[in-house]
Amino acid sequence: MFIVCNDTDENGLNLLVPVASWTSDLCDATCRLDAHEHPFLRHASYVLYRYARIEAATALVGGLASGDLTTHDPVNGQVFLKVKNGVCRSLQTPRRIKTYFGCS
Repeated sequence: MFIVCNDTDENGLNLLVPVASWTSDLCDATCRLDAHEHPFLRHASYVLYRYARIEAATALVGGLASGDLTTHDPVNGQVFLKVKNGVCRSLQTPRRIKTYFGCS
């Protein structure tokens, strides 16, 4: 599962962050998610900021149209804020992602 962290910007881009299963204490603990925080999650998970990526909105729309991508229920506001704030807080977020997202 990926979470889209922003509205499409003026260049037609979006920031996506992946969510992965929590497997050990070596996982990035910046944003840990519990199963009850989203219907897609079945067990403890976390945002894998190391693999955050910037994608063209047209690529996302194309992926949805082709069936390569599917949508899930939106995360609630509290979870979204936790995920969004983690982009700048995580030591594993690549510098180019932090620059794009406006982290200071």
